[in-house]
Amino acid sequence: MARGYSINTITAIQQANKELLGVQLGRLCTDKAIPVSEIAAFTGVTRATVYSWFKGHHAIASKHIPKVTELIEKLS
Repeated sequence: MARGYSINTITAIQQANKELLGVQLGRLCTDKAIPVSEIAAFTGVTRATVYSWFKGHHAIASKHIPKVTELIEKLS
C-alpha cells in the first residue's frame, strides 16, 4: 500500500517554482494522492528523481517531458 505525502514534501512542493513542469506534476499528484511510485514506473525513473522534480530541485530531462506532459494533461 502506498504511503501519503509527508507534510515536509507537501510544503516543499508548495514553495517551489510553480512554473516548473515537475512542480506542476507534484502539485497534481499531492492533490489527487497519486503515489510517487506510480509516476516513477510510468516515466521510467527512480522515486528519488520524481521527488526531485516535484520539489523543483532538478529539471526534467527532455526525453521524459512527453510522458510528464501526458500525465499532467490526464490529471488536470
